[in-house]
Amino acid sequence: MISFGFMTIKNIRHTQNRIQNLAMNSLSIEAPKTLSPVNRDQHTRRMNRHLLKMLAVQVILFVILTCPHAIQKAYTSISASSSTQSIESAIETFIFNLVTLMNFTASGIPFYIYTLTGGSVFRNALFQLIKRIGLKILCR
Repeated sequence: MISFGFMTIKNIRHTQNRIQNLAMNSLSIEAPKTLSPVNRDQHTRRMNRHLLKMLAVQVILFVILTCPHAIQKAYTSISASSSTQSIESAIETFIFNLVTLMNFTASGIPFYIYTLTGGSVFRNALFQLIKRIGLKILCR
């Protein structure tokens, strides 16, 4: 997951560099309105820090939410040979269900990370999608 995150950040940087090169090499009459090099570097650094924070939070939450499932599976395979009482079996089933729920939650966490901390772009896109769905439901 970390490697894919870093590859995504690298791809964003590469795309930005290509766009900047195209803007500088364009043969238009008007000069493109871009940020000064200092402001552009500050903006890029700020965006990179923000992306790295989002990636770190995503990886940490993924590890926290999926490790208990692996631990529970290891415990279940180790203690499979011993006979358990009904109360112990009920507790183990409850813990299994709780850990499985945490594992499923880990799959949905990126949506909330990007929506809550991803800036206005993700939130605005989500609100527009909800608005469009609402209009289609109401047949307008």
